[in-house]
Amino acid sequence: MDNPDDILQRQAEVRERPFRSTVPVIGPAIAWLRARWSDLVARWYVLPMVEQQNAFNRLVVSQLAELEARLVAQDRQQTELIHRLAALTAELARLGDEGGEPMAEDEPARPADGP
Repeated sequence: MDNPDDILQRQAEVRERPFRSTVPVIGPAIAWLRARWSDLVARWYVLPMVEQQNAFNRLVVSQLAELEARLVAQDRQQTELIHRLAALTAELARLGDEGGEPMAEDEPARPADGP
């Protein structure tokens, strides 16, 4: 299965597709005429819009990648903080078991060298 980032990268670009026709016998002539018509009439109007859309799509893909990287970094930081909190909680419990007075649940923590 493809990586979603790869799919997003591939789908970000709007590409011109060749005209095709399934009409028997004259199908290739129809496709050729439609392609020439597009070259003559629509390309000057459509191509700048396609280029603008592609630029926008590239910007969106870039921003999504940046946001994903930031979320991953924040997730790692949050996990680290959770582990530190668990270690500190265990240390406080151990100190309480060694004869120190346990801290009340609603009492704010005081620095060890404080009053």
